[in-house]
Amino acid sequence: MPKLVEQIFIGNALLTKILSKRQVTFNSGLKIAQPVVYGRLAGGSFKGLDPFDISYKETQSYAEWDWKSTYVNVTIPGDDLAKSEGDEKIVGLVQSKMETATMSMHEDIENMFFGDGTGNSSKDFDGLKNAIDNGTLYGTYGGIASRATTNNWWAAQMETTGGALTLDAINTMLGLCTVANKKPDLIITTQTLYDKAWARVN
Repeated sequence: MPKLVEQIFIGNALLTKILSKRQVTFNSGLKIAQPVVYGRLAGGSFKGLDPFDISYKETQSYAEWDWKSTYVNVTIPGDDLAKSEGDEKIVGLVQSKMETATMSMHEDIENMFFGDGTGNSSKDFDGLKNAIDNGTLYGTYGGIASRATTNNWWAAQMETTGGALTLDAINTMLGLCTVANKKPDLIITTQTLYDKAWARVN
């Protein structure tokens, strides 16, 4: 039995995808602050001595989040350690516990991804429910308020009509979520909807 065979943990596809990007790394600071650009500067064509618009333009802001922490406890009784770490061991107890701790933390974090940060007395971090809302349920995200009105540039695209899943609907939403060269590279869905999409492309 050269390695552990885990039986209860679910696949952590979303966590794996997010960690693979490693686009932003924070290691200090009072808050996690991400600059966001939402406006453009004045400009355009001109001729001769046409006046330029030199007024100050608000073009960016900061989205800010409080730091959140998560832990996994590993407790090993001394006599269990003595029994399982000798030359006759099958799988080292410390190694197996640490692998289990890693899988436990991955699952805890991924579960938070699908939440809204209110879990465990709001100690969980903001999840997809906050991020992909159009401002109706979560008017403030990252400290930026009025997502549905004044700051609607910070609201996510949301299809609220419902109905049968179609490739046209998927394509339309991909277009709405594309800005310049930034486009979606991840779709999260249920197995049922994935099966329906798969059936329509085959």
